[in-house]
Amino acid sequence: MEEGQSSKRVYAMSLQRLQDSMERLHYSYFTSKNGSLCTIWHPFIIYLYPPEDNYPLQVRSTWYKAGCVSHAKDFKHISQIININSIEAKTFVTTDDNGISNFKAEVVLNTIAGVSDLQLDNFIKNAINSILNIFTIVENHFSDPMYSENGDTDNEY
Repeated sequence: MEEGQSSKRVYAMSLQRLQDSMERLHYSYFTSKNGSLCTIWHPFIIYLYPPEDNYPLQVRSTWYKAGCVSHAKDFKHISQIININSIEAKTFVTTDDNGISNFKAEVVLNTIAGVSDLQLDNFIKNAINSILNIFTIVENHFSDPMYSENGDTDNEY
């Protein structure tokens, strides 16, 4: 087989192919308890969920700062603006039962038809880059502390 041919061939997605891609890209990673791959881009942990049962390949992360429920509206507003302007990544906000809001970003790729090594490597690079760019935008809009409406850090969550 000629050099470069394997990067053009399309193969079914698997956890092993995801690991091989991370190694080709020289990205350090570890496997979480649920079987996803995780890579650390300080201060973020980015999760790569291998596709299974016709679900797409997902690359996800949560912004490292959490805010009290009063920040949820602002988080959602920034999320909507990003979602309107971004074709690569999508963002969303979750709020738990304790009123803590988290800003999340994800990039997905439908791999049912398979992907080549080159496509997979490019997707992972672009997905991680998109998420980091989004978190830079969010960082520029929100300062510490965010746990209380008045900036009081005495509240522990």
